[in-house]
Amino acid sequence: LGIKVADLFGGLFDGATMEVALIPWGDYQDTEDVITVGGGVLGKATQDLNRFVIEALSPSAHLRQKALLKLYTPTCRWELGDSHCTVNLTSMMVTGAITGLTVEAVQTGATVRRRFFDTSRTEDGGWFDEGLITFVTGPNAGQTSKVKQFIGDEIILWEPLAYPVEVGDTYTMKPGCDKKRETCASAKFDNFINFGGFPTIPGLDATAKTPQDRMGS
Repeated sequence: LGIKVADLFGGLFDGATMEVALIPWGDYQDTEDVITVGGGVLGKATQDLNRFVIEALSPSAHLRQKALLKLYTPTCRWELGDSHCTVNLTSMMVTGAITGLTVEAVQTGATVRRRFFDTSRTEDGGWFDEGLITFVTGPNAGQTSKVKQFIGDEIILWEPLAYPVEVGDTYTMKPGCDKKRETCASAKFDNFINFGGFPTIPGLDATAKTPQDRMGS
């Protein structure tokens, strides 16, 4: 079975288990002739000039990506909506439909895969920055992409979609978080009690300070 572009960019294979094996050429009957030579976990798919690239992580590499110790950072360590954050993203999810494309695309007939408009949006600018948009209908149905900027009624994605966007395509969209203390405490989330950052902790620059610097002289 072939792998579809929409499945790759829709995250269907993200985190999938991969196995590499040597199989005798021809019609074999005995599964004992199959020799497993490696395997791993698939990462996120990306698009190159004329091909698709998907990273394969070996068990040891996959383990190295996971922090063995808890890190302390100025910004929040949690992912928006996870068990530590506890924000209910389902209740903040909105639905909409693409109502317009960029002026350049309309004038030149160019395809649009990254910037488009929904004039029905009334949220403040930046509300959906770093959020997620999932297309429900259209060529990109089932694909989820990260929002780079939400400016008025314009939605700009970080990466191009697999297929061009068309007016009338429907979607669902969830807001994002910049992981700052002010954002967590704002009326947008009102979740400061679960803020996972340490904005006042000294950074690496503090280790380079001399006694005179500490005294302010």
